[in-house]
Amino acid sequence: MRVFLSHSSANAQQAKDICDIVEQSGYKCFLAPRDIRSGCEYAEEIINGIDNCDVMLLLLSEEANSSPHVLREIERAVSKKIPIMVYKLEQVQLSKSMEYFLMTHQWLNEKSDKGYEEIVLSLNELEGRERPAEKAVQSLGSESKQSALSKKRIILLVAAALCFVGGLLCALLLGGDKQEDTPSGSSAVQSATSEVQQTASTTEQAASSAEQTTTTAQTTTASQTTTTAETTTQSESAPPADAPVVTEQSTTADSATGGEPVEVQPAVGTVEIELGDSITLGRYNGEEIEWRVIALSEDGTKATVISQDILTMKAYDAAEGGKFNCVDGEYYWNVKAVELDAQLQRDLRGDNRWEQSNIRTWLNSYRENVVYGDQAPTAQAMSENKNAYNTEAGFLKGFTDDELSAIAETQVETNGTVTTDRVYLLSSDELELLVEADISIDAKPTDAAVAQDQSAWYSLYSADFGVSDHYWWLRDGAEDNACEVKAVGNSYTGNKVFSDSAGLEGYGVRPVMTIDLTSEYIAGLF
Repeated sequence: MRVFLSHSSANAQQAKDICDIVEQSGYKCFLAPRDIRSGCEYAEEIINGIDNCDVMLLLLSEEANSSPHVLREIERAVSKKIPIMVYKLEQVQLSKSMEYFLMTHQWLNEKSDKGYEEIVLSLNELEGRERPAEKAVQSLGSESKQSALSKKRIILLVAAALCFVGGLLCALLLGGDKQEDTPSGSSAVQSATSEVQQTASTTEQAASSAEQTTTTAQTTTASQTTTTAETTTQSESAPPADAPVVTEQSTTADSATGGEPVEVQPAVGTVEIELGDSITLGRYNGEEIEWRVIALSEDGTKATVISQDILTMKAYDAAEGGKFNCVDGEYYWNVKAVELDAQLQRDLRGDNRWEQSNIRTWLNSYRENVVYGDQAPTAQAMSENKNAYNTEAGFLKGFTDDELSAIAETQVETNGTVTTDRVYLLSSDELELLVEADISIDAKPTDAAVAQDQSAWYSLYSADFGVSDHYWWLRDGAEDNACEVKAVGNSYTGNKVFSDSAGLEGYGVRPVMTIDLTSEYIAGLF
């Protein structure tokens, strides 16, 4: 039996001690980072470890209770219907999210004079339960699980083989004129034994084939269902008064920010600037913003820049139903996005369309009170009810009129739709611009961004991975559902691009914009 040890990095030594005792008792543990294979993506290895385990053992502490990593591991186990044992390292008042997942699972008391014996006894009790048939077949065909077979199952296997051999010997005695074609004596036993092994092998292959067929069918059906729902969804929220322009084709649009148009100063020539150069423009959270040049227009009059640091942690878009993972009083924590129609996905976990997103509206607004066309980014509409920005002034509020005059409108194509924006996010394809400009994809948040972040995800990720950089949003949505958006991982995970729910408020925001190098203001900076 395989045991997945879920724990906070703050309890790493206790996790190792428990792992040693559990493995000495004949069980196999998955313990991160010990069992993360070299060169493999960290998050993917964790998911595989959970999916392949028979039970999850949660080492509950204050740190684990507040860790988003641990919560996601628990959520994954619940969604896979994997039993969870909760071992209390200390008395903890559970967070609401953790309480929701753990209220029906087995709890074990803190370490007693007998050490961690209670854990092993509980695992022994669980191992004595009858496994599903398909797992039994997989266990018989897997060398890695041979040591975990119980004596009872071995006896049953031997008894089945003897019954088969006995039946075959009876056939030999009653076979009449066909007896000469059948092996006799020890040869018959060897033949029968060989046939038993072949039958077991065939059964294992058939089970594996059936499982693959079922998985493929389920995946195909879910994908078709999602695609159909996406196609048939007709309702669209009207854009807010100060929202950027959205078009279905690449055409020139009106003012991107709404309100009073910004007067652009006459051109006075271009400035000399190169890829990778830095420029300071605007303020956010009371700090000046440093931008890095990642692209230049062919005529040298425009420069595309990205913020050097992560400026804030915000959800890409709020859950359109107003409450994350809940609609009409029903919770959907254990339901996969592909199992829901597109509109319900958006109602539960946010809209992944750039043109409809809250983050786009906020980035392009310079109003004191930003007007949102659909569900505003309130706390209740976020995954942990934190980092709301519905009452925060627009991002461009921190720019002077002269600075605003230097920001050019940009036509941005995202998942087939073109928008006209002053400020936007990179797409996954545009990450190559950073490489070409010799700028690191890794980004860390500013001190002000960390202080502003109520989710504390950055602090937890930094402690768990030992890195100073953080995840940050891209603008393009996932291809297979309507609520997940692509993001960039940190240096520990090798800058892998992945997707996650739009309503998660702990990911970073790294704005991008195009600067008009012919503006008088920019010329004055050089």
